[in-house]
Amino acid sequence: MSRFDPFASAAPDPRGASGVPASAPAGAPRRSGPRWLRPVEVGSTSVWRVVTVMALSVTGLFSAFGLAVLTAQGQRVEERILDISSYNTESALLGLVSVPSLVVACVVVAGIALLQRRIVAAATGVAVIAVSNFLGQLLKYAVFERPAFLDDVSNTFPSGHMIAFASAAVAVLLVIPARLRGIAALLATVLLCAVGFELLSAGWHRPSDVIGSLFLVCAVAAAAVLVPGGAVPARTHASARRLSGLLTTVSFVLGFVGVGAALVVALGLFDGADAPVAVFGYSAVLAVALFTVGLLLWVMPVARADRGYAAADTRAPRSTVSGHVPHAPGRTPGLPGSGLPGTGAPGPMMAGR
Repeated sequence: MSRFDPFASAAPDPRGASGVPASAPAGAPRRSGPRWLRPVEVGSTSVWRVVTVMALSVTGLFSAFGLAVLTAQGQRVEERILDISSYNTESALLGLVSVPSLVVACVVVAGIALLQRRIVAAATGVAVIAVSNFLGQLLKYAVFERPAFLDDVSNTFPSGHMIAFASAAVAVLLVIPARLRGIAALLATVLLCAVGFELLSAGWHRPSDVIGSLFLVCAVAAAAVLVPGGAVPARTHASARRLSGLLTTVSFVLGFVGVGAALVVALGLFDGADAPVAVFGYSAVLAVALFTVGLLLWVMPVARADRGYAAADTRAPRSTVSGHVPHAPGRTPGLPGSGLPGTGAPGPMMAGR
């Protein structure tokens, strides 16, 4: 009787024809081929966070319109803020807003996403810009009407200029690589604060117009995060959450300053003074700018755990009832009493059988 030779044939190749290990679960991504054809990571986010941000944004949008536009007192306060502005018709920053500039913004956003092979993110970023500006024009000219408590003027709520800047800024936040998102968020915050300040100081818009625009764009961007692959995922929530907490905290501080100034105005402690009114308007706009960017960072997606073959191959082996040493992939299991576990070679107890 011939003796069994465990080395007579080569061990089976653990990789199939596709280059994916045999232990890989069905649907495991391929790791070969051109880079632009390889699958990209799709992040996930908490639905309740997104719903919370959208609810806060929609509430802020309609609250700003209701308190500042639909009440006589609100109109009077905002008119005082307009009266102390410079009424500058020339602004290099605000003059950047035009239809061609929005087209350029869409091209830049799509290009940033496509360089990372993220087609869905490119479409989502462009959609954020288009939908935000469309809704802004729809609300201003077809939905909202300004009561003539003080004078008969046309409605300016929400601000189209702020929507243009804010939609482009948050679209970049969605598609930019996650490692650069913190820097982009800080730059976006500075930009939105500068635009808001310029809109008020030049007399182009009232505070409620700017605040409503920020909340509108925030709601649209939060909805875009729900699209699978609509935003570039980060490896972890840690950095985004820290920056979100910082921006939110600063916005709360500015909000308290604005509330204090509003109380001074309401109580008439400095009757006729312009400073409390200006502090109220400017601090409210700056606070909402920081708050909305912080909210969007709070809902940014994080990369899902890799469920491909790499995780399957490195999984710790389970122990067996008979106490055998678990075999490695591509090797035949050892026999009872084997001296060469994992090869199937007969040990002293099996020799001669």
